[in-house]
Amino acid sequence: MNSKRFLMAGVLAVSLAAQIRAEPNADLQTRLERAEARIAELERAEQDTWLNERRAEEVKALVREVMADADARASLLVGGGTAGHNGKNFFLANADGSFLMKIGGQLQIRHNWNFRQRESNDLAAVPDADERGFEIPRAKVWFEGNIASPRLHYALQLVGDRDDNSVDFEKILISYDLMDNLNVWIGEAKAPFLREELVESYHQMVIDRSLVNQVFTAGRVQGIGFDWWVDRDTTNRLRLRMSINDGFRSAEPGTFPGSLTGDSSLHVQQTSGAVIVPTRNNKAFDQDSTDFALTGRLDSRVFGDWSQGDDFQAWSGEDTSLIIGAAVHWEVGETGNAQGNGHFLTWTVDSSYERMGFTYFGAFNMADVDWSTVGSNRHHYGLTAQVGYQIIPDKLEPYFRYEYLKLSNPSGPSQNGINLYTLGFNYFIARNNAKFTTDFVYAGDAIPTAASMGLSGNDLSLTGLLFDDASNRQQVVWRMQFQLLF
Repeated sequence: MNSKRFLMAGVLAVSLAAQIRAEPNADLQTRLERAEARIAELERAEQDTWLNERRAEEVKALVREVMADADARASLLVGGGTAGHNGKNFFLANADGSFLMKIGGQLQIRHNWNFRQRESNDLAAVPDADERGFEIPRAKVWFEGNIASPRLHYALQLVGDRDDNSVDFEKILISYDLMDNLNVWIGEAKAPFLREELVESYHQMVIDRSLVNQVFTAGRVQGIGFDWWVDRDTTNRLRLRMSINDGFRSAEPGTFPGSLTGDSSLHVQQTSGAVIVPTRNNKAFDQDSTDFALTGRLDSRVFGDWSQGDDFQAWSGEDTSLIIGAAVHWEVGETGNAQGNGHFLTWTVDSSYERMGFTYFGAFNMADVDWSTVGSNRHHYGLTAQVGYQIIPDKLEPYFRYEYLKLSNPSGPSQNGINLYTLGFNYFIARNNAKFTTDFVYAGDAIPTAASMGLSGNDLSLTGLLFDDASNRQQVVWRMQFQLLF
């Protein structure tokens, strides 16, 4: 009996153990299957994450490559640098500014209308009293900056000819700052003589410079010189400019330029009683007709800022300005030159005043010419005065200019004095960077021939189209011009 009981208990125990084992194994199997499914899910997610990270790295690498290329294109220099527009010019520069190139340009497009009064007997010589049409008086591009040091400067300026669009260099210059207030230069540049000429064409008040300026200007010269802001109580109230050069307009193209002689050239030769005008084939050193020429100019800034003398406008926000100046040009003809040995002295005094939109400029010029081979002297003088007032600050500026020119011509009858009157206005879109100008010029006196003023016919056209025909006394010119600087 007891044996049967023990056997029954053992069978029950084994059955119970088997049941207990079976239930956990089923649960573990379920858990295992769930774990395997989770692992597979995690593996898929890990693979997707790896792909996303790889794509992200590829995109980042592409962005870095594009940015590096953009930086390289912007710097243009091995050591990095800058490029852009500084508010006045486009520029390229390295990181420390030791290499710099500023790029600028000027465009002027003009329409002219000229009406000439004529007598009935002038019809054959002047069949059409009205002349009108468009022209491009100035199209320029310039490059300037410094090389290796902020003290070592260069300047190149290209200009298109108004007649045939041929291109010539108007400025070729190398200069160095010996001190902060002393600069020396060599090359081709404007002689430091007439203030009206030294103010750039795009900073003029009137559409173009005066006829008086065209006759008396020394123009562009080949030579060497310096520009010195003289300290007076550290305010630089004096500015002295000097040049030793090859003579009057020696850096200008074409035949030898006229020089206030009354017969198209200063330097002449008398042969059998005839006056022969020399020509110059090019600007080579052996082609000039001078032993030497000296030009000097002294300006005094009574009050105001020197930069206010760079233009003829009184802009809003500027201080009151008064600048007084004087200049002299002395030239001696080539010794032993078959072209003769004439010399001359010409000088000028001028002043400019700016206050609260009002601008005044005036200049007096005189020249004494000694023709040693002809044995006669000549004396010429001219006067210019102009005023303007911005009735709408920085926007609308009416102006008026008066000029008087008196030429002496010993080889013929003395020329009558010339009176010119100009009335017009400027409309500024972006100050001188973009402006529209229109004016009327009235000439009540005969305009002498260009040759009688020592100029070529083209030079006279720069004054705004007064025809150099003495038979036509009264002329009225209407000019309209748009200017753009970049």
